[in-house]
Amino acid sequence: MRRRVPTRRLLLAVVAVPAAAVVVLNWTYGRLPAEPKPSGSFVQVGKLRIHYLERPGSGTPVVLIHGLPGTAEDWEDVTPLLASHRTIAIDRPGFGYSTGGYVPFDRQLETIHELLAKLHIVRPILVGHSYGGTIALGFAERYPSEVRGLVLQPYEHPATIAAAVQSLSNAQISPPRDERTAHDHAAWHSQSLPRS
Repeated sequence: MRRRVPTRRLLLAVVAVPAAAVVVLNWTYGRLPAEPKPSGSFVQVGKLRIHYLERPGSGTPVVLIHGLPGTAEDWEDVTPLLASHRTIAIDRPGFGYSTGGYVPFDRQLETIHELLAKLHIVRPILVGHSYGGTIALGFAERYPSEVRGLVLQPYEHPATIAAAVQSLSNAQISPPRDERTAHDHAAWHSQSLPRS
């Protein structure tokens, strides 16, 4: 009489042997390299640890706000073109090396406001890409006297962004006196910037 191999044992062996091989191979050959150490600096803003990349300069400070998703490194092709300006590219809360997970829109505005105060940044030009543009616009609406200008870009060549920043930097702009004046300034600047 022939002995039958139970179907369950055979099926288990067919699944277990390849699974064990995958585990062993991953342990020996498939190890990922360590996460690179972040360049730049960190500032504690409330419970959040915010990462930013800063380049020194003497001109009007420029704050670069990435889109969704994104990180401060998204601006690496733009910052060399702004060499005469102090540039600060931030990792928004919950992105890149900044902590936070989901952070509501209003809290992101407050976080950026507190970050700029801690870094002693006065009346910067805010540059926002995609959702970062929405953040920049919300910041300018909430704190109109604390913003020199806005550059809102869905996506453009870095030279176009640099030209817009330079245009705002050279313009004679006084801080708005009230909310209506802030909206008038925004309308004037959107019409006066160079078009690509």
